[in-house]
Amino acid sequence: MNCQETRENLNAYLASEHQLFDKAKLEKHLDNCPQCQGELEQLQALNNMLNSLPNQGAPASLKTDILATLSKPNSKSSPINKGKLVRDLLAAAAVSLAIFWSGLPLFNGTDVDKVNQSFNKLAANYTQATGSIVNKTVNWVDKTNNKIHIKEWKIK
Repeated sequence: MNCQETRENLNAYLASEHQLFDKAKLEKHLDNCPQCQGELEQLQALNNMLNSLPNQGAPASLKTDILATLSKPNSKSSPINKGKLVRDLLAAAAVSLAIFWSGLPLFNGTDVDKVNQSFNKLAANYTQATGSIVNKTVNWVDKTNNKIHIKEWKIK
């Protein structure tokens, strides 16, 4: 295990999440690397400091504030037409497939840099084509979740 891999796994090591990495390799690296040992010691000190802080509960007004916020009408949002949403999602899927299929011939060559550049262009095109559709979907889901929570709490 090298320094980068070790550093990436130090938090998991401190949390005893050993299934995420090879513990023996990490400990062997720590035995032979003063830099990573130092970083582990700093993380341990930080964890100890954070664990020593007192737990503070949420303010008593938090629930009331949340309920008041949820009950306010959202003037920025406009109703989402489910038919248009489905149409837009299908369009995004079609664009995704077209981009995917247009990228397959790239694997015939051996120039990895050209393949990487082409995939970057494809990813940029995909992101541009689907970005607004994804935003509409996320907004619709958020709006629906708010309605569900309001109904559960019987807020009018």
